Amino acid sequence: GLALVVFWLAAGLVLAEVLVRVLDLGPTLAVVYKRNFRLSDNPVLGFELVPGSPDGNQTLNADGMRGPRYPRARPPETVRIALVGDSVAFGFGVPPQSGVGARLEDLLNRHAGDSGVRFEVVDFAVPGYDVTQVVESVRVRALAWEPSLILYAYCLNDPQEYSLERQNLLAAHTRSERTYLEHLLAHSSRLYALA
Repeated sequence: GLALVVFWLAAGLVLAEVLVRVLDLGPTLAVVYKRNFRLSDNPVLGFELVPGSPDGNQTLNADGMRGPRYPRARPPETVRIALVGDSVAFGFGVPPQSGVGARLEDLLNRHAGDSGVRFEVVDFAVPGYDVTQVVESVRVRALAWEPSLILYAYCLNDPQEYSLERQNLLAAHTRSERTYLEHLLAHSSRLYALA
């Protein structure tokens, strides 16, 4: 009776999960760790990266950014680029050394050769930021580093205000933590993400 119903229900869910994965339906799972984000005192930013939080096999620097920590005052003979944007500019899902900022800095410095000019790319990008947050980040953060150039890695979803990162932070502050099963499903099931 009941055991048979439970068995077939479980078998049906496993089959549905396999079909969702084989047919590549629903969103690709990309885990967003709440320990990497915190609510910001700036209401326009809404949230920000946590300095020193994990970033692959490294950590974010003490300013809450990917890459080396540069002094705010731009050194002479240095062209400093402030990279702004969302997860694409940040390099979400790739190792820090493979992100847009690190790759651009390496490429520019290799081509500068012995010219005496040095390039620095300071990565102010934050996964989940929209256009308004990017502009505010430039105003309250990036300009303090005296950039020679601001490079905005614009993405087609930047005009939308919805952000999974912001939603998760707000949810964590307005309700109790998810149960173990909800946490497991949210991080491992494409069927759950599709639903």
